[in-house]
Amino acid sequence: MLYRELECEKYWDMPAKTSDKKEKIKQAILTGAYGATIKKDGEYLRAIYDIDGEIYILGRGTKAKEIHNLNHHLPFITDWIKRNFNPGTCILGEIYVPGETSGAIRTYTGSLVKNSLIAQKKCHPRFYVFDIWALNGIHLMDKEYVFRIKTLKSIFELGEFVYIDHVDLVTGATEIFDFIGKAFENGEEGCVLVNLNSKVTPGKRTAWKTIKIKKEFQNNIDCFFTGNFTEPTRDYLGKELSNWIYWENSKTKKKIIGDFYQDYLNGDPIEAVTKPYLMGWPGSLEVGVYKDEKIVPICFVSGLSEALKDLFIIEPDNIIMRPIEITGMETTEASIRHPKFIGFRDDISLEDCQWSKIFGNGE
Repeated sequence: MLYRELECEKYWDMPAKTSDKKEKIKQAILTGAYGATIKKDGEYLRAIYDIDGEIYILGRGTKAKEIHNLNHHLPFITDWIKRNFNPGTCILGEIYVPGETSGAIRTYTGSLVKNSLIAQKKCHPRFYVFDIWALNGIHLMDKEYVFRIKTLKSIFELGEFVYIDHVDLVTGATEIFDFIGKAFENGEEGCVLVNLNSKVTPGKRTAWKTIKIKKEFQNNIDCFFTGNFTEPTRDYLGKELSNWIYWENSKTKKKIIGDFYQDYLNGDPIEAVTKPYLMGWPGSLEVGVYKDEKIVPICFVSGLSEALKDLFIIEPDNIIMRPIEITGMETTEASIRHPKFIGFRDDISLEDCQWSKIFGNGE
């Protein structure tokens, strides 16, 4: 079998006009039959080290008689496959650029090889691996999805790969609901539910095998920043300490910016701190609405842009008590889980930001 000649799976998605789509998705999650993964906003690819020793990087639209091999366009994927695997390997993934939409990918896959390589020097894409059909001559298409993901995970347990990411599979209804909320809060395009017992069916579109989740669990909410906030995390715990530039003298409490890593190693009383702490930004901002003419807080929003946090410090009157829009997952505890700031709503008044629009009139 030549894996490059297989058709792509045609992923099933619930019809957009389904009136109770959100409820059907909830019920599917509650069955325990599905696992959830992140959906990147990119372009589908298959990385193949075929049994004849040839390497192919193929897009979704590829047909057996019209193969458009991107192995020279995307040498970071080609080299990764060649260095780490043997013939008889077929890995599925999505090429994406963090913070960009799928439209940005055409720069790498829809241009001449020379232009693609130039673009990668300016802004390098990543390959997000989410399934595997074969590994080093072992055929896996007749194995259940959960087995294939475990096989995939074992590959990445051997070490990190440059510009290569892999899927994290979340199971359990409670864990999946929380995972979906965090995905939207972190700005991901969405999630994909996959039946844990499903097997690979090239060229087919099997109902309920996969379920894409994009905006079904998001609720648009009109509210405002109350002016309250949480303090930012102080200590920097990341992995880029040698390149870090935000520091604080532990004795004088003086904040400094620059390359002081060597001074730190030499024993100077300085500690690496987070950028928000050094800049005096808030960690998160409290959001509220009106209930019986009183301001009632409903959540704290984090993940705000640096420009917005800076504005909160410099011109707080331009942010506090100004109508905004957030998205989030509503709960019965009268609060919003996984909220995300969308933007200001100068087309409405503060009086439009009402508790009853979010939680109803019940107490």
